[in-house]
Amino acid sequence: PIFSVASGWAHTDWHNILSKELPTSKNKTEVFDETSSEICAILIHTHHIIEADKIQSVKKHASKLSLGGYVKIGKPGLILVEGNDVDCDHFLEALVQSKKIFHTSTFKIGGRAVRNVSDIDSCRCLPRKMEQLESKSGMDELNSVCKKLGLLEALGDIISH
Repeated sequence: PIFSVASGWAHTDWHNILSKELPTSKNKTEVFDETSSEICAILIHTHHIIEADKIQSVKKHASKLSLGGYVKIGKPGLILVEGNDVDCDHFLEALVQSKKIFHTSTFKIGGRAVRNVSDIDSCRCLPRKMEQLESKSGMDELNSVCKKLGLLEALGDIISH
């Protein structure tokens, strides 16, 4: 039975992995700078984040992907993460797939900011680990950080709805 599962995987999943095209630059004269990396910050919102198991799940998924940032407790629930661009996308996917914890919660990207940096870890604007923000002081902190990251308008749009 194990070999048939492995064989099935080799014929379907492995083929799909190998057949994916790698992204290429639209500008063929562009030179890749090996010393720069892209760091991404995404602002995610949901109706609310109150329950301890949901907060822990957000922190766990971020930690697995080496993302840091803030989770604002309450209504609306706001998550601001920063790290590798691909890992930010995987983080959102992990939240959406966590139906056992989040049940019917929906997560939407309110804003995204990507910038080139020399080193992701030394150029972070957010904490390396997820930190909880609560009440008014939490919103003040989010406002300040979103302004620095160029996500203040996105935050305003989320709050106004």
